[in-house]
Amino acid sequence: MGKAPFFSVVTVTLNRAADLKRAIGSLQAQEERDFEHVVVDGGSSDATLELLKDPVTSVNSWISEPDAGIADALNKAIGLARGEWIVLLHAGDELAPGALHHWKQLAQSAGEAEILSCAVRYVDGNGQTVLDYPPVPEDMPRRMAMPHPGMAVKRSLYERIGLFRTDLRVAMDYEFTLRALHSGAKYRCDSTVVSLMQMGGISQREPLRARNENFRARVRWLGLRPWMIAHYVREVATLARGRFDRFVEKLLK
Repeated sequence: MGKAPFFSVVTVTLNRAADLKRAIGSLQAQEERDFEHVVVDGGSSDATLELLKDPVTSVNSWISEPDAGIADALNKAIGLARGEWIVLLHAGDELAPGALHHWKQLAQSAGEAEILSCAVRYVDGNGQTVLDYPPVPEDMPRRMAMPHPGMAVKRSLYERIGLFRTDLRVAMDYEFTLRALHSGAKYRCDSTVVSLMQMGGISQREPLRARNENFRARVRWLGLRPWMIAHYVREVATLARGRFDRFVEKLLK
């Protein structure tokens, strides 16, 4: 098997060949070369398999089979990973230039840190910046304030506290991060943009489920507190008001 790489970059995908190609291109453009790329495909029927089989893409390890959702696919990918640090690169997202080099510099100066959390840049369909999303760990009780595409996580942390919960369809990353912090995992944060993330992810497509799962994760790892109920009610009310406003707008057109 040879020496394990410093990074395992893992990608999960399903019928997103064009998006996967863009993610692979951003990885191939990295100046840091001490990495492997692991891809778990959910059984695509588009051109994904041809892309994975193409030696030009340099995917080190891949499987294509049905899965039970995003968390299950991520767990399979992490199970195949050999690197010391694991980075999640979803199909459709891209690593920013120099991302792996920056994470490596952080890792080498971060002591006992098990999470390296950096900023994510949300972009629209044209690649234009919508907003930068830096980590704010003190806000984690209220929101996913350490964006997962901006994280490099030590493989040993997954081994110590477990993988993603497959009963969560949307908030598996939030629950994992709360669980990691609850376990005492040390982290290092900075505001350097390491990942470009497309708008319209699953938390935006399923906002009510996201809020429900976030609430469950908070209660599990922080205990039920009065502010959580008020926070949840405000979130759901804001969501409902937005849907009602859009409904009225359509009626008036």
